[in-house]
Amino acid sequence: MSDPVLEYLSGLSMEQLCAVELQVNTLIEKRQREKTEKKSEFKIPASPSYNSTEQLANSLGLDISQLMKEVKAWSR
Repeated sequence: MSDPVLEYLSGLSMEQLCAVELQVNTLIEKRQREKTEKKSEFKIPASPSYNSTEQLANSLGLDISQLMKEVKAWSR
């Protein structure tokens, strides 16, 4: 099976190949920047409407319901 991209590129002049190389490198740099930006994004958790430890934990994706039951049992 032949590679149509390679066949197309083999028909280009040296100047055209250099231009393609520049465009490909530019595209690679753009994609790497986008990837880095996605990694560096920090999602701020939703703030609870009032001061609730359980709501704050839930907004962070944590389940502390069992821990809160233990705290309530010890505080009695």
